[in-house]
Amino acid sequence: SLIGIVGGPILFIGYFAILLGLIRQHVPLAGLFAIPVALFEFSLGIYLVVKGLSFTYHRRYVKYSRDFDVIIFGRSFSGL
Repeated sequence: SLIGIVGGPILFIGYFAILLGLIRQHVPLAGLFAIPVALFEFSLGIYLVVKGLSFTYHRRYVKYSRDFDVIIFGRSFSGL
């Protein structure tokens, strides 16, 4: 998350430089300001996919039981 914390202000500096006319919008330097934020977004997505596919949470914290009631469209079903 440090990449995102550092990359955010860098991206804003790039936006303000473009708005003030210090750099043009389509030069490679403008794209360089976005690289830290893009790295953060990609790494966060990969981390969440890998962490989200871990089933140890369900095995550890969720107790499965046949004694439960499910209500679907106002009808009650027991022990599905």
